Amino acid sequence: MEDLREEGASSAKSDSRLKKKSKEQASTKETLSFVFQGDTQTMILFFVGVLGGIGNGAVYPILAYVYSNAFSDITGLSSKGLEEVRELAYTFMIVGVYGLVMATIQTGCFETVAHRATVNLKLQWFRALLRQDSAFFDVHDIGGIASNVSPAANDYYRGLGRKFGEGIQFATTGIGGIAYAFYASWRVAFVVLAVTPAISFAAYMVVHLNQTKSKRSADAYSTAGSISYSTVSGIKTVLSLNAVPTMLKKYYEATGQAVEVATGILLKQGFFNGSMLGSFVFLYAIVCIYGSYLISEDVEDTGCDPSGGYSATPTCDNSGPDVFGAMFGVAFAGQGISQVGSFLEAFSAARVAANEALSAIKRKPGAPEETLYHDATPAEGSETASETKKSTHSSVAGETDESGNRKVKAILPEYLIDATSDKGKKPDDVQGHITFDNVRFHYPTRPGQQILNDFSIDVPAGKTIAFVGPRYALHGTG
Repeated sequence: MEDLREEGASSAKSDSRLKKKSKEQASTKETLSFVFQGDTQTMILFFVGVLGGIGNGAVYPILAYVYSNAFSDITGLSSKGLEEVRELAYTFMIVGVYGLVMATIQTGCFETVAHRATVNLKLQWFRALLRQDSAFFDVHDIGGIASNVSPAANDYYRGLGRKFGEGIQFATTGIGGIAYAFYASWRVAFVVLAVTPAISFAAYMVVHLNQTKSKRSADAYSTAGSISYSTVSGIKTVLSLNAVPTMLKKYYEATGQAVEVATGILLKQGFFNGSMLGSFVFLYAIVCIYGSYLISEDVEDTGCDPSGGYSATPTCDNSGPDVFGAMFGVAFAGQGISQVGSFLEAFSAARVAANEALSAIKRKPGAPEETLYHDATPAEGSETASETKKSTHSSVAGETDESGNRKVKAILPEYLIDATSDKGKKPDDVQGHITFDNVRFHYPTRPGQQILNDFSIDVPAGKTIAFVGPRYALHGTG
């Protein structure tokens, strides 16, 4: 059994490598087109949500300013009592209320926009599928398209909903934090920026691993669940074919992949969690050492006040609030920029979903011929997802293209028949007399596979004709 599990794990690795090929994505304009095709209210909500995201993203740069200036406020306690602390508490409360309002506007607007845009996408996609000709469904898997509409719509909703608002929010936090850091102390900001990539990367990986944990587990066990369900539901067939060892082997392969996914990620999670915390400690050490050096130079040269809390003594050019303000600004910016990666991932999935819908929506009567190729991965030598390319030549399924690199999977002919049109000839009377005279036929999508070759038959009205032959020889779906 262990041998089977190891063999299954290696097979699963090969399958996972093949699945890493990226899918085609719609452009940003095409992805957002379902938003702007809606009513005026939806577009207004979208732009209000953008403003809310920008306002919400400004919260952390504001806090960087408040945190850093709290040092000078606290130093004045001896002369002003608790008045400074009271004002500081009120300031934090105001910033909190402001952040709550901005976050509510941001999330509410984008969730509403995403819902309306997703409904628009699903309706257009469904209408487009209903008007396609039979050649389209001969090339594309009907069951696959039907089962993919809802998951694709969910990906689109997620990419244009809360995640889209968070993308604007965290991008604003990153830009605003860096801008404030350079305003406070450009020297300290430059030094802290050297550590920011490590903080951003570690924070992004922590968020990414935590957010995709459930999806990885579901994907890993879905194959094993499918195998067990099909085996148990067809147990009579499995037993009659003596296929129990084969099904056990497949199940071990699937569970081996699930175990690998579950355990292989633990070291990564621990490493990146430790890296993020360690980078913050390293950041504080740099700020304390370098900031202290700058402040001590100013104090020695001018005798200034580094705290900025005494009006009688001039404040140093590199004061304590400025040093810590630069540190907070860059630190908050690093965390914000790392979160943008989560938005980009979700928005990329939304672009893939939009492209799948647009592939049917854009195909209207008059669309040119398309050739679909088997795209072989050089490293694995296996066939993966097909790639579509506009073509005007009469390629034959199974043959290679002009470059000799790819095999033709199928040909999607020119879209000539509009199933939704009420135009065309309509016979007034149908007799039911059917005649085939030396008919030669192949499916337009597979010109290399001859279905009928000089076929002739005469079927009088009212007669019943049965075609008898080997199994599947006259299968109606071709």
